[in-house]
Amino acid sequence: LDLGAPVLPGSDTPCGPLSPGISLWRELELLVSAGMSPLNALRAATSDAAAFLRRPELGSLRAGSVADMSFVRGNPTENIPAHPEVVVVLRGGTVCDPRKLLADSLTDGALVDENEPWSRQFRAHSEPTGSVG
Repeated sequence: LDLGAPVLPGSDTPCGPLSPGISLWRELELLVSAGMSPLNALRAATSDAAAFLRRPELGSLRAGSVADMSFVRGNPTENIPAHPEVVVVLRGGTVCDPRKLLADSLTDGALVDENEPWSRQFRAHSEPTGSVG
């Protein structure tokens, strides 16, 4: 941070037994602990990451963007709490109850979309042939 190097969070689901967003939220918390402002940590995880990946359809809320969102109690631009209170989740244009999403992810991995790029990548690394259809 002191040298001005780009710093971007790197983890998210599916990642072992972690529920969606938990690992990324922890990284945001650690970035703030390292001296990044909460607002800049959120930018690092959204628009900065999209710009780094050259994926303009990610990381922002505008027409044509791919945007899943979690709404948390409080103001995460001012404070990234260790345990956020997720009020509602918007996933694929559908409003979801975070308690149900968490329960589903813990029981059967239902949140892993088989066509989503991360799911394909993790599946490719877990299959014996390393191929994904």
